[in-house]
Amino acid sequence: MENQELNIEKILEVTNKYFKGNKEVNLTDLQMELLRNVAEYDDATNNLIKWLNDAIENDEERSIENYLAEVTNAYEMMLSEKETRKFAQDLKKLNEKNYNFKGVDKVKLYLFIFIAGAFAGYIYEVIFELIESGTFVNKGFYYGPYLPVYGVGAVFLSLILNNYKKHPFLVFVLGILITGIVEYITGYAMYKIFHKKWWDYTGLFLNIDSYVCFRSVFTFAIGGMLLIYIVEPLIKEFISTKSKKITNIISIVFIVIFVIDALLSFLIRNKI
Repeated sequence: MENQELNIEKILEVTNKYFKGNKEVNLTDLQMELLRNVAEYDDATNNLIKWLNDAIENDEERSIENYLAEVTNAYEMMLSEKETRKFAQDLKKLNEKNYNFKGVDKVKLYLFIFIAGAFAGYIYEVIFELIESGTFVNKGFYYGPYLPVYGVGAVFLSLILNNYKKHPFLVFVLGILITGIVEYITGYAMYKIFHKKWWDYTGLFLNIDSYVCFRSVFTFAIGGMLLIYIVEPLIKEFISTKSKKITNIISIVFIVIFVIDALLSFLIRNKI
């Protein structure tokens, strides 16, 4: 009971503090604030976090009254009438300004993750080529500094690993397994289609048919952890804090450049 009472106070404190410091209230940010500040979770707290998560997953807008009702329902056996009334008054003042909880735009989130992954993959490949051969080589099919396969991999990792983000070691292990399987299947399929090995790990430690090796999956697993715990939260913060117009412009510009690059790369390389 003592922990539950502490959780109630902390949740009310974090919520009030967060609302007062933010003109636009974002579901993901509020959820992260609660996860950072509420040390121990009872059933009621878990239900509240789940309510926020469901709204984020479904990309829903939920009003402050919804949130108040959820807090009250979760803690109705422990919240005093005075606490409920005070909390309601604080939120009512904010609600008069038409605040809503807003989830992060999932399309933009995964597009930006794709961009970050594709660019990071290009840098990774170029650096390793410089180390091994001492020369700069454009490792991509495209002319721009990005490798789409890494972008797709980053989105794939985000979709899976976020389900286990409370368990860093599990995230790391799954990162090794997932990237190893994807890299092997991709390498094998590309060899069968193009009759050419686009990468070859022959002679490297723990390589499997030269498509996968320890170095690659270990590096990708570290990259997966960086994505889940650092890059993706930064992307969410960027999308949440920047105006919709700015994020729309960035999205459109990248898509246009990428499509033009893809067409030119295909036409020129195939001499059409």
